[in-house]
Amino acid sequence: MKKSFLTLIMTLCAFALVQAQNSYEEIYTRFSREANAERVDVGNFLMKLAVTLSDDEETRFMKDIRSISVLSLESCNEQVKDAFRTAVGKSPETGLKLLTEVSDESENLRVLAKMNKKHISQLVIVSTGDEPCLITIRGKIEFTDVRKLVSTNIEKS
Repeated sequence: MKKSFLTLIMTLCAFALVQAQNSYEEIYTRFSREANAERVDVGNFLMKLAVTLSDDEETRFMKDIRSISVLSLESCNEQVKDAFRTAVGKSPETGLKLLTEVSDESENLRVLAKMNKKHISQLVIVSTGDEPCLITIRGKIEFTDVRKLVSTNIEKS
């Protein structure tokens, strides 16, 4: 009985470890080390500085954003891009809700969010097309600000 229980526990731990390694954060960390990968991390200090230099319209949206991380694999070889696409395809969306997915011949874009009733705390944007990228925005993004920003940009187009 003890042997069976121990085997079950070890199997569950191994499964949990595999799942954790495929999270978007792990994918970001893993692929940012690849040759020719471009990575930009903008932390809280730089976000506060950007708010002071931005327009009034953008300030409202940016004021509670803590960080932005961008990983671009555009300059990587095709093997790295394929490995990224595979990893993203297997990534669990634990705690994230799919907001939208757009696909055409060569592009696939997914927008996911971690949110509660009042705001979005994390926004993840994943592109697996010819120029794969992973963007993560963390902070407190109010739904009303997102609606206003989207409607303003639609009117400008």
